[in-house]
Amino acid sequence: MLQFLEKLLAYLQGKGYGAQTIDKEVQIALGLLGSPPKTVLDVGANMGLWTQSLLARHPGTEVHAFEPQPYCYAHLQKLYAGKPNVHLHNHAVSNTAGSHTLHFDREGSGLASLSKRKLDHLGIDFSGAVEVHTVVLDEFLRSVGAGPLDIVKLDIEGHEMAAFEGLAATLQGPTPPKVIQFEFGGCNIDTRTFFRDFYLLFRERYTIYRQTPFGLRRVDRYAETDECFRTTNYFMRLKG
Repeated sequence: MLQFLEKLLAYLQGKGYGAQTIDKEVQIALGLLGSPPKTVLDVGANMGLWTQSLLARHPGTEVHAFEPQPYCYAHLQKLYAGKPNVHLHNHAVSNTAGSHTLHFDREGSGLASLSKRKLDHLGIDFSGAVEVHTVVLDEFLRSVGAGPLDIVKLDIEGHEMAAFEGLAATLQGPTPPKVIQFEFGGCNIDTRTFFRDFYLLFRERYTIYRQTPFGLRRVDRYAETDECFRTTNYFMRLKG
């Protein structure tokens, strides 16, 4: 009973509420932006559900979607065929460019990660692997001449901090992304990254929020109890 209550109270604060809330995530991101988005990054597009939800509301948005899994990428190519405003990139995103191994439990998995996760305790065999190419977002944005970013969404199974390190020049520059969304959870155990790392990175320029069943909860101060490794969504809105 105590374990149930502990999990329930955390869930009501948004800790562990992040799974299967894609439409709500898009709605929140757009609400924080407050205007129709022009340019968006979907990093870790998987089967394209997040971008689909966004385009259902704003079909003209320019989207750069990154997805390294061959199975998912082939699906995205069919899904967005004939949509010139959706640019697909068969790459993973990190802080270095090069060749890396992507690990997964099955083709098309939403758990695919650049880390070989240890999920035996969940009965998940993480033995699948494929070689993929990683890109650095700062370099990529310069190469394609992308304009200011309205929304950046990242769901790359524990490697979000590495992606942000590769976006450092943009984050610190005169036109950083207006809204950022990222997922935090059990995969951060494998990459040894903590919510504190994200809080310290963003607290100066962004207001930080956690998604809860009741809407957004503002995170004004860091607490060790924020280190909850059940799937949780965080949003940041540029200050000023």
